Amino acid sequence: MEKISIKEILDATGGKLVSGSTEDFVLGVKHDSRECEKDDMFVAVIGENQDGHSYTPQVIENGCRTLLVSKDIDFNDVSEKMDSAKLNIIKVDDTVRSMGDLAKYYLSTLDVKKIAVTGSVGKTSVRDMIYYVLSEKFRCGRNMKNFNNLIGLPLSIFKFDKSMEVVVLEMGMSEFGEIDRLAEIVEPNIGIITNIGVAHMETLGSREGIFKAKMEITRHICSDGGEEGTLIFANDENFLTRESTKGNYRQISIGENGRSDYIISDIDDFGLD
Repeated sequence: MEKISIKEILDATGGKLVSGSTEDFVLGVKHDSRECEKDDMFVAVIGENQDGHSYTPQVIENGCRTLLVSKDIDFNDVSEKMDSAKLNIIKVDDTVRSMGDLAKYYLSTLDVKKIAVTGSVGKTSVRDMIYYVLSEKFRCGRNMKNFNNLIGLPLSIFKFDKSMEVVVLEMGMSEFGEIDRLAEIVEPNIGIITNIGVAHMETLGSREGIFKAKMEITRHICSDGGEEGTLIFANDENFLTRESTKGNYRQISIGENGRSDYIISDIDDFGLD
């Protein structure tokens, strides 16, 4: 990760600096209290079973100096050896939302081609195949492990640096709005939909609902300089067709009537040069 100043964090998140200096900086962003070090920023995530704010004393004791929180910190629980004035405490309304906003800003500072992959099945395999093929020519990044949600995707982005030329990011979801938010963070130049299956039917209601949720990625496909954005999809002649996926981007259909639009002879066909 490249250095991010406290001022940049405040500007990106709209947070309030409770204590600390805008001239300080961080070199990492983490939500696991056991991994945080001096130059990291700890993000106190409130989950279903645990509240990251309860680990702030441990994080501070371990030397971490920057915290992104949505609750007040009780310094009575912190060692007397730690001067609270030396801590960068940034308070926001929603730490997960703000981490995504910061990831969006950070990714925008890197000169990279952005590829996003979603679909009911095959996301990770497609992501990894693209990553390994492009790595033959370019310095590439991808999600850590299967970190493809509103917490994992931003954390993966913070692992990238200015040496990267292409990043391939998998996006998962279980309800409406998640792909929309993930794609908003990434603003992909190339979006890929592998298929429309039946996963998460209980929350999305039908395959039509799943299609609608996956198509949220297209709202954020962006051009890259003079190169228009691209949507690649596996044509199933049902949900994923040219007509149903048309938008303000180039379409590449795979498997339509047993053939594909492209016989790819050079990855430069996708604006990667």
